[in-house]
Amino acid sequence: MRPHLGASSARSGVTRQTLTATVAPSATLALLPDFLTCFRCVKVRKIVPLLVPDSKLFFSVSFSHKSGADYEQSQEIRMLRGGNLVLVDWYTSGRMGRGESWVFHRLSSNTRVYMDGQLLLWEPLLLEGGKGEGATCSKPSSASASSSSSRLTALATRMGSYHCFCLLVLIGPRLADLIQQVSRSQGRPTFQAWERGAAGPAEHRAQSLGDSACVSSLCHLIDGTQGKKGQGLALKIAGKATEDVRQLLKSFLAPLASVVGTEPYSGM
Repeated sequence: MRPHLGASSARSGVTRQTLTATVAPSATLALLPDFLTCFRCVKVRKIVPLLVPDSKLFFSVSFSHKSGADYEQSQEIRMLRGGNLVLVDWYTSGRMGRGESWVFHRLSSNTRVYMDGQLLLWEPLLLEGGKGEGATCSKPSSASASSSSSRLTALATRMGSYHCFCLLVLIGPRLADLIQQVSRSQGRPTFQAWERGAAGPAEHRAQSLGDSACVSSLCHLIDGTQGKKGQGLALKIAGKATEDVRQLLKSFLAPLASVVGTEPYSGM
């Protein structure tokens, strides 16, 4: 396994992060990050000391507004047959404790997984909020402010009452039992609703999406070299709260304790 994490860049107000990894046969790569949270516009105070001719020291205070977070993420995993992958990629609507909800500028994520050189999974994501202009922004005109507000409203409207979204990818023979367990928990059809507070995935199926804390959608990955279902799946989860999604991840991934040495997402 040869992972490489690209250094983050903040040029032109955009933060970029890249991850590339090669997973050899019998190796296991587990990417289990904390959730990603993008921020909204913040007011920045800049204090500059000024020395005037009479030797008195004054301070010049100015204010500027940084545009909302502009984040790009790229993940490319190249697997050789017999390799194993656990990948979690999840994000929230913002700093909900401060009343933020989908008010960042832009969130872009691109995840590609290859098996023996053949594309097995491609998961692109682009969420756009307000119309920012780089790292700083002046007071917008009424027309641009209206456009920005409309885009923010449209994004929040599309997301509804859900504030945390997650992609879970499981691939490889070492994870066969876990893949089967997660697949069984989804039942038929592969779109499932979950109630809050139940003990395990197979036990908390909700009858109404409106009352469910989480909804999920399962996709079995197709092995292009064999033209049939391979040993892998991609599960998408939407939750009304970050804790709801964390509890699902904790329940799903508990069997990984023997692989990674601890129960994932149990200590957050």
